[in-house]
Order: sequence, then structure tokens, then C-alpha cells
Amino acid sequence: MNKIIQEILNDVVKKSGNSFTKFVEGSSNLDELIFEEKTIFKQSAKKVVQSELELVDKMLIKQSQRKGWQIHDVRERHINTELGEIVYRRHYYNHTKLGYAYMLDRFLSLNPYQRLTIQTQADVISRASKVSYQETINTLPELELYSKSTVMRVIRRYNHFDLVGEDQAPRDPRSVKSLFIEADEGHLKMQPKGTRFSHLIVVHEGWYQKDKSHKALINKHVFGGDYTHDVNHLWNQVLDYLDLHYDLDMVKNIYVSGDGAAWIKQGADTIPHSQFILDNFHAMQALHNISLITKVPVGKLTEWVNENKRRLFFDLIKERLDEKINTNTELTRLEQLSKYIRNNWSFISLKHTDDFKGTNMEGQVSHIIADRMTSRPMCWSIIGGDQMGHWRSLIANGISVLAELNRQNSYVVQTEQIAKTDGRVRKHSGYYDHIGAISGGIVDHHVNFKQEIIKYRKD
Repeated sequence: MNKIIQEILNDVVKKSGNSFTKFVEGSSNLDELIFEEKTIFKQSAKKVVQSELELVDKMLIKQSQRKGWQIHDVRERHINTELGEIVYRRHYYNHTKLGYAYMLDRFLSLNPYQRLTIQTQADVISRASKVSYQETINTLPELELYSKSTVMRVIRRYNHFDLVGEDQAPRDPRSVKSLFIEADEGHLKMQPKGTRFSHLIVVHEGWYQKDKSHKALINKHVFGGDYTHDVNHLWNQVLDYLDLHYDLDMVKNIYVSGDGAAWIKQGADTIPHSQFILDNFHAMQALHNISLITKVPVGKLTEWVNENKRRLFFDLIKERLDEKINTNTELTRLEQLSKYIRNNWSFISLKHTDDFKGTNMEGQVSHIIADRMTSRPMCWSIIGGDQMGHWRSLIANGISVLAELNRQNSYVVQTEQIAKTDGRVRKHSGYYDHIGAISGGIVDHHVNFKQEIIKYRKD
């Protein structure tokens, strides 16, 4: 091994010397010198790693043979790393009972068709969460990626996201007076047509003045993704997060705010002792549109709502509808707006609660969803839109992409081990048939049980 490395180093010294000579003689400038030296050392580093991997492969031969593995062949493998593509040769083994395997690949924890190291995958995901797949390829030339499909496969490979933050849960849950849960959605253009929601929920403890013109959220935590068919799961994750990170016995107020959509109001039903408040942006938007149709100043409409003059407000709407002096389109729109205000009247009035200072979800949606997923013309698949929403939420929470990949890979290994154990258990399934029914019931009642426990502690 030392001889191989010495040969590589001698080659580095020779090539580096030639590059330096060209620079001194004036045939290259500083930038060209740096580029050449970088290329020389990078290529040499690849050769060193290749030699080290092949050395480890040789070291595994005797150990493998003692366990009944026999050498069947020697084959080449290509793996993309931060140094670029590394090509190495390793032994292919055969076992009479266990089949075929590459011992070096097992040692390196490389899957059969894996072309990128975990660090390289993390680099790809981090970049793709900010720019398009093609721009990801263009801005990471050292990874030698050749197609957008490669980037897509890396993004889609991981789907066991931990938005609850179990690993980051404090030993002593925080005690706060109030918690704020803001919810909204982005609208993604889908392939081949149509739109879908990218849901977004932000949990925080309030606001502080960051500078003269900006406020920031205290201990912000984000949940995001496409939960069109599983909103219950989204809100259950929020509940799990609150239960892990806060002493809910000490929390006096939990506010759920949003535009009044059914999936957002569902949060107030899921989170014990919470109340829904219609956010000011959507309330004022509706009142402004009503003002344009009825010709009543928006300030007067706002005053009636704030002073709870419900009868006066809806008598005006009825009068305008009966007069029919507006176009049919305007009357239809007025009916829709009237219904929206009627359904959310009590929630609008709650916005005057002392510690509720409004919402900033338009900014959150713009920063977390729109900035990457809707601000430029693009279409998403259902899986791609969901995955990107999850990744951008994790990154917004300050989670390292590399740490998340390692966590998910560890999860997959544990799942495979459980599956193997389960396979052995199934050979004696007659003794264990009752377990499925019992565990299924436990899972079904998990969330309801947690809700009741929290309610009991508060009461």
C-alpha cells in the first residue's frame, strides 16, 4: 500500500512541478495555476481512495472464506463522490446457502444499484431544494451527474421523514404561556394537468422585533408536504411535536389560525384546548371585495365586524342581493363572500385576543413553498411535489440533509432486520395470529388516547 501511495505522490510532485514551471515562465496565469493544481490533487486523491478500497477488499478475503464464502469473480464498480467518479475493482462471492454478495459493498454500506455516496446525495438534495434539477447538475459539475432523472431518483428515494423532531426533543419540555399554529397552502401545477395543495403549518411561541422593520418568530417549527388524502396524519404530527417539546399543562392558550379552510379548522379539533382564529389577511381581503361590490367603505364593514354588528352587516348584504343592481357575476361573488364571512364571523372577532398579533403565513408560504415550487413556470408530479415540500420544511427547521439521510438509512436497516425477524416468526404464525388484531387496535387508538391524556391533564 505504501508503495502505491508513494508512486501516486511522486506523480503529483512531477505534475505539480510542471504546472509551477509553466506559471514561472509566464505561460499560465494565477487562475490557470490554481485550476491545474486543483485538478492534479483531485485526480491523485481519487487514485488514493481507489487503492484504499481495493486494499480493504483484499483484507476481507480470508475473513469471508472462513465464513463459507468462495470467490466467484472480480468486478468493477463506479461510485460518484465529492472527488468525482471513483472506479474500483472488488471480489464477487458465492455462498452455498446465502447466495451471491460483494463483501466490500457490504462493508461500505453501499446498496446494489447505488451510484452516489450519502454525502453526495445530501449535496444533490440540498442544491435541488433551491434550484431546478437541471441547474443542480450545472452547479455541481464535480459530481459528474448526467441527467435530471438522477437528481429525481435521489429526491424520491427518501420518504420516511421525521417532521416531529423526536431526535431534537428537549429533555425538559419548554413551558410557555401561548402557542401559535398557523396554516396555509401553496397551489402546485401538476403533471399532466390540474393543481394540488402543498400544505404548510408553522408552530411558534410568538414574535420578537428583529430590527426596525422586521419581526421574527420564536422557536419556529415547520410541517409541510402534500397531505391531500391524509390531513389527519399532518395534524397528528403537530400534536406529537407539541407533546414532545412543550409542557402542555402550562400552556394557557393554543391558537390555530388560517384562511378558514376545512383542513385548517380540523387542527382546532385535533389539538386539545385550541381555538381557531381567521387570519386578518383573508378576512380583510373578503371585506375589501365586499366593499367593491356594495360600494360601502371597507372601514365601515370592518367596524361592524369588530363591534360584532352581525345583523347590520348581513342586512346590508341581503339588501344588495335583493336590489339586483349588480351584474350576475358580482351577485354570485357577493353570495360567496357573504357565506365566507358568515361561516367565520366568530373566528374573525377572536383576532382581538390580547396575545394574538396576527399571522405571517403569506410570507412563510412565499419563502418555503413558492420560492422553489411555484414562483417560476414548472409542473410537479404528486410524489415530487410531496417530497420537495418535506425537504424544504426540514431545511427550514435547520435539519442537516446529511443527518436526515443517515437517520433514514438507519431506519431502513432496522426495518429490514425487523422484516427478517418477522419472516422467522411467520413460520410459527399459529401462535401469533392474535398479535396483529391487538396491535392494530392499539395503533388505531393511539391519537385519541393522546388527545384524552392531554385534556385530562389540563382539566
